[in-house]
Amino acid sequence: MSFEPRQILVIATPVMGDVLLSTPLVRSLRNAWPNAVIDVLTRPGGAAVLEGNPDVSNVLELHKKPPARELAAFLLRRFRKYDLVLSNSASDRAFAYCLVMGKRRVSLVWHLHSNNALKQRFYDHWVMIDEDRYHTILQNLQLAEALGLKPQFDVVLPRTADADRRIAAELGADWVDHPYVVLHPDTAAPIKRWHKRGWHTLIRNLDARGLRVLVTGGPSAADRNYVETTLGFAELNVDVLAGKLRLGDVTALLEHATLFVGVDTLITHMAAAAGTPTIGIFGPFSPVKWGPWPRGWRGDNSPWLKDGSQRLGNVAVLRGVKQCEPCGEPYYVKRTEECRKCLETLEAESVIAAIDDLLSSCLLYTSPSPRDS
Repeated sequence: MSFEPRQILVIATPVMGDVLLSTPLVRSLRNAWPNAVIDVLTRPGGAAVLEGNPDVSNVLELHKKPPARELAAFLLRRFRKYDLVLSNSASDRAFAYCLVMGKRRVSLVWHLHSNNALKQRFYDHWVMIDEDRYHTILQNLQLAEALGLKPQFDVVLPRTADADRRIAAELGADWVDHPYVVLHPDTAAPIKRWHKRGWHTLIRNLDARGLRVLVTGGPSAADRNYVETTLGFAELNVDVLAGKLRLGDVTALLEHATLFVGVDTLITHMAAAAGTPTIGIFGPFSPVKWGPWPRGWRGDNSPWLKDGSQRLGNVAVLRGVKQCEPCGEPYYVKRTEECRKCLETLEAESVIAAIDDLLSSCLLYTSPSPRDS
């Protein structure tokens, strides 16, 4: 390719999970242009997801709706700075960023947006979002393919240089010498939470297996209160690490874990990418688009089917027997408590059976497609 960009910007703004799932795209760019400066624009907190990432030159954090003066100053400092801007967001705001900061522009577009014709006119390349077929990683990688680049599929995890020291301060110097399981029960979207009775039954089962149970969570007092009080984990034999570790520390914790069980959230994606045997408890959002990416998976379509419980490589995605119409709707359609049927009907016994299957036969990719667990 004759085009050799020296300054590249990747816009990865919606949520922290989107930032992590953009790392294969960034790696594809780095492999194609090893000497380029590659910056990533995220929302506040995104820098933690990209900490230690060798493919990223700089992380720029910007609030979703910054004050007008702050936004103007931010954009003016970077007016046409980048030879190439790629956006994993189809929003009008991301479109404006592309126009102001980029000389060449590549972006996802959403077929329901009324101004698609305008966007397609000003983007040098664009990719239509297809939630029924493509996983978020594959949709992002289509931006690289639009430029004629070879896609790189591996998720790059955040890392901190002194993670072992901080983990040892919480768990003891011999924390890696005993088998343990990591649980992550919380998420920023309460509609994706699993029920208390399931977590309690699961924890007692894991404890009976002789596994130390570690619980990760967000940094706020509310995050810790949800785990300790609302779920009642303070009454159980667990180590609550919510708010005590950096995100890069959690990577180290996951890489040594015997097992991970979590809801549909960032840490579950990290566990899958770390190669840890991973159980993802899914609610009303489609695993086709958001399922944890099994380590080493390569394919043109999503590794996951839309409905049901499935297993592929080091990951099992579990859902209950009841599902409702919004499960078939796009991600932005508002969900109500009625949409929790797939979570409320998922009992601990099904999770325990999936754990037995995963731990007894965690061989990577013996099947080219998902199978029922």
